[in-house]
Amino acid sequence: MRESSSIRRVAEAALALATLAAVASAATAVVVPAPPRLATRLAGAAVVVVGHVSRVQPYDLDRVRVIHLTVDRVVKGADRLAGSPGALEIVEMRDRAAAPDLVAAGDYAVGFLSPLHRGSYVDGVLGVGRRWEMPEGRFGVIADRDRTVIGEAGDLVDRLAERSRAPAATAAQRVADQRAWTFDALGARHPALVEDGAAGLADLPGLATGLTPAERARLEKAVRRADLPPRIRARLSLAIGEAHLTALAPVLAALSSDAALVLDAAWSAQSMLGAPPSRDVFERALRDAKPGIRAVAVRAFVAQYPEVAVPRLGPFLAGEKAPEVRIAALEALGSLRGNEESLELIEGAFVGDPELEVRQVAGRVIFERGGEEAAASFARLAFAAAPEGQRHAVALLMALGRPADDPNLERIRETHPDAKVQEILRHGFSDPHH
Repeated sequence: MRESSSIRRVAEAALALATLAAVASAATAVVVPAPPRLATRLAGAAVVVVGHVSRVQPYDLDRVRVIHLTVDRVVKGADRLAGSPGALEIVEMRDRAAAPDLVAAGDYAVGFLSPLHRGSYVDGVLGVGRRWEMPEGRFGVIADRDRTVIGEAGDLVDRLAERSRAPAATAAQRVADQRAWTFDALGARHPALVEDGAAGLADLPGLATGLTPAERARLEKAVRRADLPPRIRARLSLAIGEAHLTALAPVLAALSSDAALVLDAAWSAQSMLGAPPSRDVFERALRDAKPGIRAVAVRAFVAQYPEVAVPRLGPFLAGEKAPEVRIAALEALGSLRGNEESLELIEGAFVGDPELEVRQVAGRVIFERGGEEAAASFARLAFAAAPEGQRHAVALLMALGRPADDPNLERIRETHPDAKVQEILRHGFSDPHH
């Protein structure tokens, strides 16, 4: 029971280290979140209106704001608005002072609204009255300073509503209507419409083999738009890859951006289309001044060119100054299971990297390989690393769940000169900060 308890303590300590490293490395992972689709927002709203913001009033130290929206057009829910809607009061509850503004006075907006549920706090702050809220938060409004941009957005949302109210008689016509709307959204000026159009590509049957010249032109123009937020540019590239639109591969290859998120998505999409970036593309990115671009480049390079990545990453790791980029390289190398040269580079980081965070990631990457490969590696590191690293390696070796008579453990017991290592072998590893 004593040995079992010790091993549990070892596992807990080792996994705590692994968790810390995983959290640290998550900052370099590229994620492209998808907002709720416009059709979903439309269906969930009691009222959808197009209008302009006349003023925004703060209350209770800006914990509450009232947005006064003058309604120009009702898209949905006219029956919920008694007579001429005029102006609506929309309540925004704010959890922190630094929260970004949903809208500002002078904005034009499409609002997806529901009746505000009254409560003692709101009534106490604002008084009793009929008000509205945006249940989707920042996704409950499409706003811009340009009336024309919002007018176009309102028209597209209106078309969605009309398709829901009165769908076409045949399945073929319904698909045609959906396809036309999707490409009109991709050509819209407001980024939210472009994003929804990108999300809709996957819903269109036969698109990969039947893309028309006009549709291709719309997509090419959208891909080249430098005014779109990086998240939307990335989502568009990925959508093209997922839809297998091979005709767009040259446009993705020519895409220019200084945002890591955009480049990573474009490279992924090109690979989906069977036209991955050349090694020269990654070589340029590995020399980029921005650590974020180097980090995504090293991940993509290893995934795309594993046979040449390991010899290239030896000198790269030696010269790389940014810890987050070295972490990205180690995690990418960790995917090359069974590759002894990649394991040597990871072990080198475990032994010699100047940053504790990076050394921890190296240990986690080896641990995740598991099996005999990881056991033999930790047994080597138990002698090769600095004293703290030696103890960490022994703890991780034990956390692999090796049997008590494992030759690696026996060799350490018999030959290791560090009394603290021997203590770990007898009683477990109790300090997760070492």
